[in-house]
Amino acid sequence: MPKKSDPNLILMDAGNTALTCALYWKGRVHAVYSIQNDNVPKFLHNFDLSGLNSIYNVVLCSVNPEMTMIVKKWRSHFKAFPLFEAGKDLRVRLKHKYININKLGIDRQVNIFGAIKSKQLPAVIFDFGTALTVDVVTAKGVFEGGLIIPGPGVALQALASKAALLPKKLALPERGLGLIGRDTASCMQAGILQGYSSMSEGLVRRFKAAYGKNLQVIATGGYAPIVASQTRIFDKVDSDWTLKSLALLYTECAIKAQ
Repeated sequence: MPKKSDPNLILMDAGNTALTCALYWKGRVHAVYSIQNDNVPKFLHNFDLSGLNSIYNVVLCSVNPEMTMIVKKWRSHFKAFPLFEAGKDLRVRLKHKYININKLGIDRQVNIFGAIKSKQLPAVIFDFGTALTVDVVTAKGVFEGGLIIPGPGVALQALASKAALLPKKLALPERGLGLIGRDTASCMQAGILQGYSSMSEGLVRRFKAAYGKNLQVIATGGYAPIVASQTRIFDKVDSDWTLKSLALLYTECAIKAQ
């Protein structure tokens, strides 16, 4: 991170399920909050920027148009705090083999940018959110392509919704379970966690066979810690990877604009 920039930022990652936001200063992420999308309007209503001692730039990464509009409407009440949107105000420049890079989710672009700028290459990035996205970046910083898979939470909900006698309001635990469950609920939970951790192990083996054994395996997203608790396949587990990468993107663009 170039020290001369050291910006004060409010970082926001708007996904399909939740808005994750944090304060960023002195080169570090602080006070990370994840708010379910239904609760975002109330959260932002109470988030009064005028109470901050310094001016913070708001930096948004969004794959959810509705959340984008809600954030922009909230920010409009605080004109002194500029808003920069990844992909629009902050362009992500990537070398790639993707057929149409403009169709690649901006969160994936930001994650890839973070791996390149932090020099953690070659890399495969697992982002465990509403969807599990898996993206491969070569040692030369070229984005090869990736995978999109239903995320652990979506898989659990789909299972419950399609089976009449399974519990409907079941969430994944915050802590990992054993190899097997001892009742219906824990069997479902353990099944998802063991399934996704085993799938990750299998995918990593295939990616390393194709792109080299020194491939850095990065896990991020809300479900990353719980899946990672079931396997040692990940070299780095960082739920804040997208936010940190967003700060790197802002810094890069700010330096180029000087």
